[in-house]
Amino acid sequence: MHIQKKILLGSLVASLFSVGAHAHEEKAKEGLTYNSGVNSVTLYGLFDLTVARKTNADTKGNSGVNLQDDPWFSASRWGLKGQRDMGDGLSAIFKLESEFAPTTGKENDKAFFNRDAWAGFQSQDWGKLTVGRQNGLARDFSSIYADPYSKAQLDLEEGGYTNANNFKQLVNYVGSRNDRSIVWKKEFGPVVAGLGYKFGGVAGDINQGSVRSAALAYNGNGFSTSTSFTKANVAGLMHSTGTIGGNLQVNPLLRLNAGYFAFNADQGALGQRKDDVYTLSANFTPKGKVGYALGYQVTDVSNAALNASGVAFNPMQAVSDPALGRANGKSKTHYASAIYSYDKLTDFYVAADHLKLDQASLSSAANGQTSQTELAVGVRLKF
Repeated sequence: MHIQKKILLGSLVASLFSVGAHAHEEKAKEGLTYNSGVNSVTLYGLFDLTVARKTNADTKGNSGVNLQDDPWFSASRWGLKGQRDMGDGLSAIFKLESEFAPTTGKENDKAFFNRDAWAGFQSQDWGKLTVGRQNGLARDFSSIYADPYSKAQLDLEEGGYTNANNFKQLVNYVGSRNDRSIVWKKEFGPVVAGLGYKFGGVAGDINQGSVRSAALAYNGNGFSTSTSFTKANVAGLMHSTGTIGGNLQVNPLLRLNAGYFAFNADQGALGQRKDDVYTLSANFTPKGKVGYALGYQVTDVSNAALNASGVAFNPMQAVSDPALGRANGKSKTHYASAIYSYDKLTDFYVAADHLKLDQASLSSAANGQTSQTELAVGVRLKF
């Protein structure tokens, strides 16, 4: 299997870099694109390397320094995306994206294209329809306010959150990625609408394991706002998340972001779980090469079932044993970063976050303790 993967990767790279005069470098963040008639394909990627010091890095309360498999900002990845012009404004499109650990070269999942594996069609009149493994719809729409590192306005492209710091758990409330899913998005002037459905894949019960989502956004003059609702059937029990938020582009230098996530889950014998999440952040980008960001996140958890490790289950996960107990309380995270953009393809950064828990059982991040502080330095290399 690994030999087949190496052959596939080698063939793809060779085909892109042996195209002679037909290949050209697109904009810095768009990778290397090859055009052939009505077809185009782009090879792109990101290396994100982080060295971090964490307190309470193990269950004994020791601190640790390490080159992380999961970087502070976002996972290292490579991918291919492409389109075919079918005429009359209609294009066939696809995206394949794989995540890897830069410290070892290993894939971060058993699946080869573990981040994206979808295809579909797009036109101005009908919008964008994609089928396969892709972001949960609410993740895309809430990205404009979930943290200060995403784009300010919604479009039809996927959006994301930061990856491995102490406020990344926010993505669990909206469904990070869905297999066997269908997503439709369309722009109606400043309004962006979306619908999503994930097939459950359970024989004899088409509803079990399914996820339904709807979202709406508005891109205004100097501000953007969005709302979404996601309902999931998790092992026969219903989980749901509603989100609302937005950002204010005060001026070209300053952006303020705020959002609210309301999560409810049926846990069988343990009754209903209810989480309220608030996120506030700001990004400041003065003239020059350095940008700054600050953020604060509060997660208020009520009646959350514990897993076998004594930690609250992540949202949208099935409760395995209601006898293990439950968690209540707040998880609070402060974070900040400074990013120096050496050029359009290279960023150097310093980042920090501090996690405080009412109960150690609210998060596995602090290894049974009630707090953790993280200081990270790193570099992001894009191609």
